[in-house]
Amino acid sequence: MATAETPRLLESPSEISAEIDRRLLEDGLECTEEEKLLYVWKLYQHTETDLQQALENEEKLKMAQTAEMQEVENYVEHIRHLSDEREALIQELETENDSLKQEIEQLKQEQNASALREETAEMLIQQGLEEIANVSTSEQIAFLLVERARLLDELEAEQNRTVTPSVDGRASEDLQRTLEKERTEFEEEITQHRDSIKKVKDQLKKQHEEEINALMEENNKLEDDLVESKEKMEEFQAEIKKLRDELQQEKDLREKEKSDSDSRSSTPRFSGGRPPSPGRGSTDVALRNIIQEKTKIEGEILHLKSDFRNLENDNSLLQDKIKKLQEELESVQSSQSQLQMKNKSLKSEIEELEQQLEDTE
Repeated sequence: MATAETPRLLESPSEISAEIDRRLLEDGLECTEEEKLLYVWKLYQHTETDLQQALENEEKLKMAQTAEMQEVENYVEHIRHLSDEREALIQELETENDSLKQEIEQLKQEQNASALREETAEMLIQQGLEEIANVSTSEQIAFLLVERARLLDELEAEQNRTVTPSVDGRASEDLQRTLEKERTEFEEEITQHRDSIKKVKDQLKKQHEEEINALMEENNKLEDDLVESKEKMEEFQAEIKKLRDELQQEKDLREKEKSDSDSRSSTPRFSGGRPPSPGRGSTDVALRNIIQEKTKIEGEILHLKSDFRNLENDNSLLQDKIKKLQEELESVQSSQSQLQMKNKSLKSEIEELEQQLEDTE
């Protein structure tokens, strides 16, 4: 709409000319009609040049904004990829934790078998049987069976020996006392052996519980770290979504301002007074707003990048912990393999020994 200071096209040429003369006189200029025309033409060219430059600057800013939007989308995709990797890592840690529990249980059983064998060797040494203390359990049982057979043969020989009744009675009594003594010693050895086994089991149970508690604490700590990382990831995604919405609003605003600017440029108007200086028009104000918004967005992007680097550092620490757990798992698996073989052999030997003891009783 035309104002008091903006002459409309419907005004008469004489009125327009008078208005131009008045404005030129206010500026301290007196010139001919031709000079007036040249002056107005220069004003028009200057305004058109400023408008063209403003449109070019707006186009450049629009391209820069598009590039920044693409960069933000790439960053969001990268964050989403990291979130998927973290979920897979959580699942892998849970699986490894269950596997470690099973392996520790097997390791406990194998350690029990190894301790039992050591206790058996110690008891044999205490009873003066050093020659069979370090041999296999099957050889130890074979030696005891041979000794048992020898004692039975001696008993049978004593019973069949043709001696006087008194001598035979004394020999039988001596043999009976010897057998009773051997039986008592053997029962004591069995009792000591069982007590040692119980003691070893209690010790291994305590060690196993301590190891399980340590692993559970470590697992809980890792789960807490993962939960915290998830919360940070959700916060980052919320900030990114907010940033994208703000960028879209800014983009819509720029398009609206461009449309208004095109509409104004298509409507010819005459403005009296001096030519507008750069930065005073609505286009320059819009450009300043765009620059301010761009600076704000760049600051937010730098903040997000800093948070992302911190998240990557946390992920690196977590991977180091996983690597350490894998190394410990390999060590446990190696020990487990050895203990399983020993446990299997020892169980078989113990079953044979118990069967022989039952037959002896």
